Amino acid sequence: MKKIIYLIVFSFTVLTSCDLDDYLNKTPLDSITDVDYWKSASDLQLYVNQFYTMLPQFPSWGGGYLWEDNNSDNMA
Repeated sequence: MKKIIYLIVFSFTVLTSCDLDDYLNKTPLDSITDVDYWKSASDLQLYVNQFYTMLPQFPSWGGGYLWEDNNSDNMA
């Protein structure tokens, strides 16, 4: 009888002490979530800055001599 009471108390303690919501719903420690990052306009500015390197860079405004022929078959 004493073992059954201990088993019931132990089982009850284990089942009530497990709070799975806190255990399963943790924020990642190795990355920033969208909720944490997008809070101000400067966050958007910092994110958009990475795309400026993908834009083509033109050395001069007018393109220079033979500008349109550089990317065509006329240069061959």
